[in-house]
Amino acid sequence: MQRIKSTKKVTELEDIASNPDFLTSSLTEVMDKFNISKYFSLFDFLKSKGLAVSSLLGILLILPFYGVANIYSLYKCGINGLEFDGKKDVYYDIKNNENIKWRELLMLHAKRFIYLISRNINLQTNSITALIFDDTLLEKTGKKIEKVSIVNDHVSGRFILGYKLLVCGFWDGASFIPLDFSIHREKGKKQEALI
Repeated sequence: MQRIKSTKKVTELEDIASNPDFLTSSLTEVMDKFNISKYFSLFDFLKSKGLAVSSLLGILLILPFYGVANIYSLYKCGINGLEFDGKKDVYYDIKNNENIKWRELLMLHAKRFIYLISRNINLQTNSITALIFDDTLLEKTGKKIEKVSIVNDHVSGRFILGYKLLVCGFWDGASFIPLDFSIHREKGKKQEALI
């Protein structure tokens, strides 16, 4: 896949990330533009006590921007300037909740992104548009992983333990917008459906 490098954009992102106050206000502004709280509130019915699901999902969404890789890191180091409540199990329960429609959330985000681009004349392009399907490997290590299989890496020609992630995206000439995804395993002698 061809990659376009832009030092100017990377420098702008580094400047935003280095200032916690500016990062927080920037993330809040973007989340407001994309109606994130509205989409997340669709799942508030899943919990009757404690923090709302929309609040928990909002915290999970901003973790990568603060350099926090996972829930364990969140509780080990915390995030300066942000207050969050709840024990770590609350976040794990939300991430593993089968009633949260992650694919629907992704589609709502993509629709909103396309709508925002269509309203801004400066961001519209007359380039070629395309629907792109791409698969990538999710390599795993461990002994007990649900529905894992040996998958063929067609790039390196080797077989590894893991899953295949299939992503469908829309290229508008300037941005790649993921529309849908699915996780697959390779067929074996005892093939089971991965749901």
